[in-house]
Amino acid sequence: MANVYGVEKGQTISKVPLGSVTNKRFVKVSGATGFVAASAVGEKVLGVLQSSGDVTTASQFQAIVLDGIVHVEAGAAVSNDDWVTTDNVGRAITLVAATHATSCGRALNAASEAGEFIAVQLNIIPELSS
Repeated sequence: MANVYGVEKGQTISKVPLGSVTNKRFVKVSGATGFVAASAVGEKVLGVLQSSGDVTTASQFQAIVLDGIVHVEAGAAVSNDDWVTTDNVGRAITLVAATHATSCGRALNAASEAGEFIAVQLNIIPELSS
């Protein structure tokens, strides 16, 4: 089924990639002005790289989308309206509250397998510890 959701970018921030990063995946902060690919299941992320393609180390500043509706690569099957988090390479997977620390947003359509792109309403909420 075709994705009917367009990208509705909200706030963006420009940062420099400090490693190879695949487009349309979750990224995290690295250093004062950099970012890298999310690399652990359920970790705290900054946003989603929305570029004209994959980026490599020391390339120019890139836009990271912090909120809004964005296309994200799925890392497994995801159901419509699932809360999602990141897998170990920055793709969207279904959030399992008992095991994942961070919600990255809500899926607005489904993916039947890894590698498909889904629309995600970003709502990045890290688990807060007391």
